[in-house]
Amino acid sequence: MTYWSEFRGGWRPLVAAALGMGTGFSTTGVVTSIMAPHFIKDLHWTPAAFAQVGAVSILMSLFIPIAGRLADLWGVRRTAAIGVIALPLCMIALSRMTGDISQYYTIFIIEAALCVTTTATVFSRAVVTHFQRARGLALAIAASAPGVTGILAGLFLNPFVEANGWRTGYLVTAAITLVCGGIALWLLPPHRKDVSVDTQATVIAPPRKRSWADYPVIFRTRAFWILVVAMVLCNLYQTLVQTQINLLILSKGVNKLDVGGIISAFSVSMVIGRFLCGAAIDRLPGQLVAAVGMGLPCIGLFLLASGFTTTATVMLAMVFIGVAVGAEGDLIGVLVSRAFGLVIYGSVMGLVTSAISLATASGAFMLSIILRKYGNYDLFLTISGVSALIGSVMFLLLPRSATAAPAENTGLAGKAA
Repeated sequence: MTYWSEFRGGWRPLVAAALGMGTGFSTTGVVTSIMAPHFIKDLHWTPAAFAQVGAVSILMSLFIPIAGRLADLWGVRRTAAIGVIALPLCMIALSRMTGDISQYYTIFIIEAALCVTTTATVFSRAVVTHFQRARGLALAIAASAPGVTGILAGLFLNPFVEANGWRTGYLVTAAITLVCGGIALWLLPPHRKDVSVDTQATVIAPPRKRSWADYPVIFRTRAFWILVVAMVLCNLYQTLVQTQINLLILSKGVNKLDVGGIISAFSVSMVIGRFLCGAAIDRLPGQLVAAVGMGLPCIGLFLLASGFTTTATVMLAMVFIGVAVGAEGDLIGVLVSRAFGLVIYGSVMGLVTSAISLATASGAFMLSIILRKYGNYDLFLTISGVSALIGSVMFLLLPRSATAAPAENTGLAGKAA
């Protein structure tokens, strides 16, 4: 099958993955960033107390690998259905908060436990199963959906919440996620494509429901540890993206009316980053594309910490960060599928994504301490910028056989790694 003909044969799982991810758990960061200033003010919470919720996301490190494993064993449709049902219910619960911040923590934990089944860890499996030569671009299309949601949220949800309140905003968002998630489940093919047709590297035999023997082999693979450590270092700043964008922008003295435009620019840059990275990784060595793509946020983070706080400078900084956030979704999916094949794709994706979750939680804990002590984001921006720079360089250590494009892949990635 040629590069472009894969899109004709795999349009249903591609559209399903895009719709599911675009209205799933991955978009809650943008929604929260829009809602946060409103419910923090109404419920009389401090920014430092709210920042601690990111530390609760450490629990996601327990749930994400389970979601990935279930996708390998049950298939995408049954696994994703858990989150499609749970996410709207969590949003309805958020709209009913009365002021005790423990309510938010509790809802967040439930959301993290059940709704990770609507993230790329699960839905991207439908894409990599039906695409090989165009895998990077196909993942870019699917993973760009949260960015499109972010654009629409900045343009429509932000003013809607300003006019109607955050409680109504959560109810409307709950209805949208339920309808779109249901359509995504309907579009998914009823049967999984036989993963044995994939010609890329497969380091482990097909998973068995009564055996966990896959994991020792994964942990002995060099490429796995490089991916994990690099992703942890590159994602320390992610707590800013998930819950603090609006607050961060406002802390730089930007006019409140310009915030929506900056968030939209950030979301547009995510989409651009996904497509640039997706097209590049289908044709260029994966470790090189990863090093460049994941190294971009350090520029934006350093700009934000520099003291130049004009609207244009803040927007430029958020664009650099957005490009990297967009690129990440393509990079993880393609690198994991090339190094480990498809039969355990969800299991490995779950572990790598879990490590990212730990990094985000660690960043949230660090940010909370820094905000309490210094009252601003600058030190955290500097530390996370240096961390992202080091992590991006680590991708160059990945074995070439585990990151080569399909036409070049020798099928020995697992042995070389």
